[in-house]
Amino acid sequence: MKIGIIIDTISPFYIGGYETRAYELARRLASQHDVTVFTSAPAPQWLEGIAVRNIRPQAETFDSNGFRKPIESIRFAAAVLALTSRPLDLDIIDCNATPFVHIAAAKMVARRNGVPLVVTAHEALAENLSSFVNRGHRWTRPAQRMLLRKLYSAGHDAADHVIATSELARTGLLNEGVRNVSVTHGGVSEIGVAKRRYRGRIGTVGRLVPIKRTSVIINAFGDLIRLGLAQHLTIVGAGPERSSLEELARSLGLQSRVRFYGAVDDDERDRILKDEIDVFVSASPREGLSIATLEAMAAGNPCVVTSVPECGSNGALEYVRHGQNGQVCNGTSASLVDAVRSTALSDDVYCSLSTHAVETARRYTWDGAAKELLTIYSAVIESSQTSKGGQRSPLVVT
Repeated sequence: MKIGIIIDTISPFYIGGYETRAYELARRLASQHDVTVFTSAPAPQWLEGIAVRNIRPQAETFDSNGFRKPIESIRFAAAVLALTSRPLDLDIIDCNATPFVHIAAAKMVARRNGVPLVVTAHEALAENLSSFVNRGHRWTRPAQRMLLRKLYSAGHDAADHVIATSELARTGLLNEGVRNVSVTHGGVSEIGVAKRRYRGRIGTVGRLVPIKRTSVIINAFGDLIRLGLAQHLTIVGAGPERSSLEELARSLGLQSRVRFYGAVDDDERDRILKDEIDVFVSASPREGLSIATLEAMAAGNPCVVTSVPECGSNGALEYVRHGQNGQVCNGTSASLVDAVRSTALSDDVYCSLSTHAVETARRYTWDGAAKELLTIYSAVIESSQTSKGGQRSPLVVT
């Protein structure tokens, strides 16, 4: 099978959940199939069997406030459109939905080459699109929201099939009226062992941007210190909020207990999750796959995650079961404190949560996700060929 993947940012050139997912799946598919990734990269190259086509140079896609730069999304869409200038030897095109602007161009590329287009969607966002409108004068924002809704809806409509990256995302998309939705799952590369006792080490992994609400974690950590329930906080990730978060830690007198690692490679992240963290905490109310949560569980860490339905869905809820392998809270500082307190209630409670966290992660592997994805591709290609033959056959993916 000859697979083309269109994605604006992908690991190892960029750090993030969907960037990791795309790369981990692409390199596994490339072991038996021809995989070409059309993306933003420093140069064309081969990576673990993947043909990387840099259709535009590597770029900074987020502004200082942690929001996507519209101009960069438009530039990537233009680069995708340029692929229509000559034929591509492909059987299927998988287009990452985010940030939606380029999907129309990807559809044109698929039509130009007579192959089906699948769109990979990480979240159901129809009810939360307004949170992405943060630019321009107040009177222009209704028009921005309308444009964003049209792009979002048109992106899903353009697909011959939609691939959701979690069960929650699939349910949300179906509720929004999106049809032909299948699901693949997140994965981990390595499975660790359960931890025996809580040592007061809290940790979080993610971009340092407003939606992650890392400041709430720091405030909760201060309360945990005063209650004798925590000793150290480890923060892994880079972003525009780092300096303000460091200042917050200093203002609370926590600078000696809070460590900012910045961006790290996969091996170092895995080491930190294994050796320096006992409980993983996330205050973000909205997540796609939440790969960081699954990786933390694989390292033996019970996870405290946030659920605020009115702010959007949290993909971590596919993995985390309240009171079984972690805790689910409402994301306030007080609720984070209570969740950590419940996790660290006793060595027996903590060990049980850790054991179940590892058992949960064991069910999610990238190899398994790659098989799911290949099954979907095969069914979509078969359905497309049947349609070309003049027969109508519903697409069924099991």
